[in-house]
Amino acid sequence: MQETKGSLYHLLVVSIFSGFAALTYEVLWLRKLGDIVGASAYAMHIVLTAFFLGMALGGAWSTRWPREESPIRYYLWLEGSLGLYGLLSPALFSLLGWVYTSFVPTGEATLWSLTLRSLLGLSILIIPTMLMGATLPVLVQLVDRHYPSTTDTTGHLYLWNTLGAAIGAATAGLLLPRYLGIHGGIYLAGTFNLLIALYIGWVFRDDPLRYPHQHTPLRSNTTSPATHIPSTSIPLPQLISALTLFALAGFCAISYEILWTRGLMSLLGNTIYSFSALLSTYLLGLALGGGLYTRLRGFLSFGALQWLIGLSGLTSIWLLSRLPQWQQQWLQQAQTETLVLSMELALIASVFLLPCVLMGMSFPAMLAHLDTLSQEDDTTKDNDTVHATARKQIGWVVFANTLGSVLAPWLMGMWWLPALHLRNALVLAASLNMLVGIFALTQSKQWDVRWFVVAGFGALLLLGVPSDLRHWKYRADDTKLVHYKEGIAASIAVVEDKHKRRRLKLNNRFSMGGQVGRFGELRQGHIPVLLHPNARKVLALGVATGHTLSAIASHQTLKIDAIELIPGILSLLPAFEKTNEAVYKQKNVRLLAEDARHYVASTKKRYDLIIADLFHTYKAGVGGLYTREHFEKAKKILRPGGIYFQWLPLYQLTPQALRVVIKTFSQVFPHVHGWFVYLNTHTPVLGLMGTTAPYTVRWLALQHRYKQRGMSARLRRVALQSPIHLLSMYALDQKTLSTLAKDSPLNTNNFPYLELNLPLARWKKEWKDLGRKNLRTLLSLKQPIPEGVLTRLPKSTKHAIERRRRAVSAYLYSRLYLHQGKTSNAHQALFEALAHDPSWDTAAKIATNIASSYIKKKDWSSAETFLKRLLGAVPTHHEGWFLRGNVALTQKRVQDAIRYYNRTLKLRPHAGFAIRNLAVLYIRTQQPAKAAQVLLTHPQPSKHLRLLHHIGKMLAQKRHWPALAKVAQMLVKHPKPPKRSYEMLGLALLQQQYPKKAIPYLQKAIKRQPKQVHIQIWLIQSYLKANDLLHARTQLDKSVRMFPKHPFLQTLSMKLAQLSATPPTSRPTSQSTTAPTP
Repeated sequence: MQETKGSLYHLLVVSIFSGFAALTYEVLWLRKLGDIVGASAYAMHIVLTAFFLGMALGGAWSTRWPREESPIRYYLWLEGSLGLYGLLSPALFSLLGWVYTSFVPTGEATLWSLTLRSLLGLSILIIPTMLMGATLPVLVQLVDRHYPSTTDTTGHLYLWNTLGAAIGAATAGLLLPRYLGIHGGIYLAGTFNLLIALYIGWVFRDDPLRYPHQHTPLRSNTTSPATHIPSTSIPLPQLISALTLFALAGFCAISYEILWTRGLMSLLGNTIYSFSALLSTYLLGLALGGGLYTRLRGFLSFGALQWLIGLSGLTSIWLLSRLPQWQQQWLQQAQTETLVLSMELALIASVFLLPCVLMGMSFPAMLAHLDTLSQEDDTTKDNDTVHATARKQIGWVVFANTLGSVLAPWLMGMWWLPALHLRNALVLAASLNMLVGIFALTQSKQWDVRWFVVAGFGALLLLGVPSDLRHWKYRADDTKLVHYKEGIAASIAVVEDKHKRRRLKLNNRFSMGGQVGRFGELRQGHIPVLLHPNARKVLALGVATGHTLSAIASHQTLKIDAIELIPGILSLLPAFEKTNEAVYKQKNVRLLAEDARHYVASTKKRYDLIIADLFHTYKAGVGGLYTREHFEKAKKILRPGGIYFQWLPLYQLTPQALRVVIKTFSQVFPHVHGWFVYLNTHTPVLGLMGTTAPYTVRWLALQHRYKQRGMSARLRRVALQSPIHLLSMYALDQKTLSTLAKDSPLNTNNFPYLELNLPLARWKKEWKDLGRKNLRTLLSLKQPIPEGVLTRLPKSTKHAIERRRRAVSAYLYSRLYLHQGKTSNAHQALFEALAHDPSWDTAAKIATNIASSYIKKKDWSSAETFLKRLLGAVPTHHEGWFLRGNVALTQKRVQDAIRYYNRTLKLRPHAGFAIRNLAVLYIRTQQPAKAAQVLLTHPQPSKHLRLLHHIGKMLAQKRHWPALAKVAQMLVKHPKPPKRSYEMLGLALLQQQYPKKAIPYLQKAIKRQPKQVHIQIWLIQSYLKANDLLHARTQLDKSVRMFPKHPFLQTLSMKLAQLSATPPTSRPTSQSTTAPTP
């Protein structure tokens, strides 16, 4: 008995390593196939289908072997064949890659392309997966043949095999690619298979069942209903219905995995560590379930377990709706990456663990269910029955259960999830589980009161589940959901903030751009196109909101192919129609929903320019877009003189990861240059420009780009208004980049450095400062542009570009110092930027904003100190003089303020605010003539009517008639002139001896102010000076009737009588009595 148990333990250990090798193959082969067929949803579903189909066929295949043969021989053959295939598989995948790129068409997924992909996936996976699918049934047969009296063997084997699978999934996802590489991990799994075969051969070397033709098989009549099924018969209809239920159970199990993964991706992020944690937790739950069933088999039947799985599926809806709130609370308390990772595992376990334990109990429960059916119909023996021994039953159980799993990715992943959304799809899967439970309980006649209570509880739970599982509010500034789409590959949302600025989100976590970042996204499209001397065909890898694509398409001579991995994103482009200029409607743009790596590897087209968008570097599968293999394939589809432009998010790359990408890029492209996209230190971006020939800026071609119709205004909006603005973004040359990346490893498909290292770095405190750290490193290495790049430019232009580049570097240092809290250093760097290039408006605007912030805080001393240093470095900064005048004005240093404002106007004569403020100061100092002189130089002086009116009154009091005439003329030109405008102009003209010109203005003044006697007196004087006695007499009579006792009118009446008695030739033309100015 002790020997029997010892040998059994050997088999349990073997089952662990067998499961480990199987899941190592699955994880690593999926990566290899992803490198070939791409990471699109269609490709991944094809891979999963091929894997599950092979497992199902392997289970069915195991039932066809002769019962007289020894299971040991078959098991040795299975493990040995699987090991040899594993060792050969890297070479087979290389061959498959060549076949795939040669024969599978690129473009939209059609029935023909999907069929070809499915056949190719099956061709390489069908043999090893059939071998895997047959191993567990044969192992159970081996135990059944040798140790029929040992209890609970099926549950124990399932426990240890699945536990090994969980360990293999975690190891293959996290450790093997890091230390051995993808190929090394596959070789390790193949070696394990061969060692298992040798180990089994050695353990059972003296076993009589190894050579059945020499020995009589040992069988015992003692059986265990929980472990193997006796040689009894089950009616064929009952067997088919039971296998159908097992298939539906497998369908539901994989459906849950798909749906829960989708729900948790909005919380965890799409990294290889998240996927490994999900898969390992799923398998660990299955393993625990297999072990627990050996203790609970008397209480839980297959039907009861399906009911409980359905209830846990409904409960998961409630959990998924609450997890975002819990996650936010936990993240506030998590201080280290270990705590964050523990929090992620807790989130996964809360959803996965319990239902997966129940699913793990279902597999041995399926065998027990068949045992129950066989015992009920033990006497049935006719033509409608089949002989169902233990080894046949477990093979068919594996076949049926796995066949249901084959359908899940297509029905649930491709059809029901996008159509029903996550919540309703989960309800559907849970309802299907409950129906399977009802039919199973009915078939096995195990209904009792307990399950009626559970059924009622399930109905109540179904009514109480949340009605919405759309996760979209990950950030606090997401205030409104505009569009939501549950796509095949991800959930996609368009959200708005409180300012109604839209943003595109993927799985709630990943921002794919929006209106806030539109400035940089447009520059990402314009800069590569402007740098290519004569681009005609462009390939854009990544579409997202379409902003970058719209910038490329605005150059109307280009023909563009745009590739987007997620099909649902393309359907949401109209949500950004106002900002992407409806690029999806433009005739020169062709949109394709395809994996970028697959398209680049298989297309027959050639391009002048390839622009690779910003990709989330730590996402699973995205690191493949930064691998050497991808760059090499992209290089092959470039035309002579073509350019590959890769934008890098410096804020998502550790310093070592940045060096890895640069080293990988430089290994493929012999000539590499670095470019900044914009002057942002929070989310800095570096562009790597790779060419096969030395690059030179073609000045005439660049100027021609700028002169294209409509381009001037577009480029001005993104601060690229001149070639100098463009070329000042040059960052690093080939030599400097090579020095930076020296001794760094490469990012390859076999050793995916980015995908393995960046997800862990994301939870470190240094992650938020990565962009500034990388930017500081690049600025420290910055050198003048190599002579060969600017050979065709005029010398004056070269000097202007270098001055601007030095200004750009100083400006970026200023921003970096400011983030460190080194305000004085930041200001000094900013002054240096302006000293290098005083005409650069960006730095000047920032300096102005800093000074304005001090003034707004009423920190006058800091403002004065800053402005003094600024103007000492850049004396021509007119806004600095203006702000210094404002500070002096606030401190009541009027003469200083006047001096500073005058200095401002010397540098910029039409500075409106300086003109107004200076005019006010002249008014305060009782210098209305100077105030008028200054204010009349304003570009739009009529906007300051009240000030002009006040100056006019002061000029009238001080009798500055010429200045008053100019001010009044400006006032009367306004559509709504002030009340006394005509009066002022008439008086000024009258006092300057222009009576005829004064008359009409005084007449209008009287119409507006008929009871003002002094205006009537001025009008009479104007008539007298113009020798118009008739009108003078008429106006005088009117005035006397209105003001009969006014002494000055009586004096004018006497004067008019004297003039009337004098002959015209003797009248004095300029004598009159002037009324006092009011």
